[in-house]
Amino acid sequence: MCRMVSVISIKSVNIEPYFNALIEQAKNGSFSPHGDGWGMALYTQDEFVLKKSSKAIWQFKVNSEKAKIAIIHARKTTSSEIKTSFTHPFVSSSNGKDWSFAHNGSIKNFPKSSIIDTQFYFKRFLSHLSDNVDTVDAMKKAVEDIEKKYEYTSLNVLISNGEDLYAFRKVSKSDDDYHSIFYKVENDRAVFSTEKFGGNWKVLNNDEYAHAKTDGERILFEVKGW
Repeated sequence: MCRMVSVISIKSVNIEPYFNALIEQAKNGSFSPHGDGWGMALYTQDEFVLKKSSKAIWQFKVNSEKAKIAIIHARKTTSSEIKTSFTHPFVSSSNGKDWSFAHNGSIKNFPKSSIIDTQFYFKRFLSHLSDNVDTVDAMKKAVEDIEKKYEYTSLNVLISNGEDLYAFRKVSKSDDDYHSIFYKVENDRAVFSTEKFGGNWKVLNNDEYAHAKTDGERILFEVKGW
């Protein structure tokens, strides 16, 4: 049970409005509070930056952070410890890129060791991605792996490799409106969020994914079934 916000832009943008929007969701939004840690993956013009804390996101602020892509996540744990190593996004390098992975939902009865369900899910995704299949096919295979053996509430994720930003929606119950993903596309950016904040939003339906990237002049955006 988590809240998350992500943005991709043609040029670097100030992350503060999106960080503050997530603070509002985490503190006062659906099924709040979500105060069991937070994390932020930023793809700037020159580098990849990852920030995490086990403390509540509303205890922090960002002032001058800028990025072309950002994934920001606030955690609400249902069963595991509250510690920084369990906060999202989780990150790994594959095929020469830094991949960020943030999840909203729970996977039940997975083989626990020293990792949580999202890390298990991310590992399944990466195992297929390394087979030189594309992001969507790797996600399909990861979800198939989980559906064969485990129950889940939601497998919703935000994923980026620094060039592309993806949102995948997969919930076990069709009437689940807590595990939502909304999106809006503006002139120079695309935004994803678990809750609406200002502007005109559309909902990503169950079994749909959205893919956003930029060619340097435009936001290229598509929504498809998966």
